[in-house]
Amino acid sequence: MNRIKTSIDRICYYSRKVNDYSARRFDFMRRFGTTVQPPTNRAERLLRYKAAIYRRIQAEGSAAIC
Repeated sequence: MNRIKTSIDRICYYSRKVNDYSARRFDFMRRFGTTVQPPTNRAERLLRYKAAIYRRIQAEGSAAIC
Protein backbone atom coordinates (compact mmCIF):
# COMPACT_ATOMS: atom_id res chain seq x y z
CA MET A 1 0.00 0.00 0.00
CA ASN A 2 1.42 3.36 -1.04
CA ARG A 3 0.67 5.82 1.73
CA ILE A 4 0.97 9.56 1.20
CA LYS A 5 2.56 11.52 4.03
CA THR A 6 0.22 14.03 5.56
CA SER A 7 1.13 17.25 7.31
CA ILE A 8 0.45 15.52 10.63
CA ASP A 9 2.95 12.77 9.74
CA ARG A 10 5.56 15.39 8.90
CA ILE A 11 4.95 17.33 12.13
CA CYS A 12 5.19 14.11 14.16
CA TYR A 13 8.46 13.23 12.43
CA TYR A 14 9.86 16.72 13.12
CA SER A 15 8.79 16.60 16.78
CA ARG A 16 10.35 13.16 17.25
CA LYS A 17 13.65 14.27 15.68
CA VAL A 18 13.81 17.48 17.74
CA ASN A 19 13.18 15.47 20.90
CA ASP A 20 15.91 12.97 19.96
CA TYR A 21 18.36 15.79 19.22
CA SER A 22 17.57 17.59 22.47
CA ALA A 23 18.00 14.41 24.52
CA ARG A 24 21.32 13.57 22.84
CA ARG A 25 22.60 17.12 23.29
CA PHE A 26 21.56 17.20 26.96
CA ASP A 27 23.21 13.81 27.59
CA PHE A 28 26.39 14.98 25.88
CA MET A 29 26.50 18.24 27.85
CA ARG A 30 25.98 16.37 31.15
CA ARG A 31 28.36 13.59 30.07
CA PHE A 32 25.62 11.09 30.79
CA GLY A 33 25.52 7.95 28.68
CA THR A 34 27.29 9.22 25.58
CA THR A 35 30.56 10.82 24.60
CA VAL A 36 29.56 11.33 20.97
CA GLN A 37 28.68 14.92 20.16
CA PRO A 38 25.55 15.37 18.02
CA PRO A 39 26.20 16.74 14.51
CA THR A 40 26.91 20.46 14.62
CA ASN A 41 24.53 21.24 11.77
CA ARG A 42 21.61 19.19 13.12
CA ALA A 43 19.81 22.19 14.67
CA GLU A 44 20.07 24.13 11.41
CA ARG A 45 18.73 21.19 9.40
CA LEU A 46 15.80 20.77 11.79
CA LEU A 47 14.92 24.45 11.50
CA ARG A 48 15.04 24.24 7.69
CA TYR A 49 12.75 21.19 7.79
CA LYS A 50 10.36 23.07 10.09
CA ALA A 51 10.27 26.01 7.66
CA ALA A 52 9.62 23.63 4.74
CA ILE A 53 6.72 22.02 6.61
CA TYR A 54 5.26 25.45 7.33
CA ARG A 55 5.54 26.50 3.67
CA ARG A 56 3.89 23.25 2.55
CA ILE A 57 0.99 23.71 4.97
CA GLN A 58 0.52 27.32 3.83
CA ALA A 59 0.54 26.22 0.19
CA GLU A 60 -2.12 23.59 0.92
CA GLY A 61 -4.32 26.26 2.45
CA SER A 62 -4.65 24.40 5.74
CA ALA A 63 -5.41 26.07 9.04
CA ALA A 64 -2.77 28.51 10.22
CA ILE A 65 -0.10 27.16 12.52
CA CYS A 66 1.91 29.54 14.66
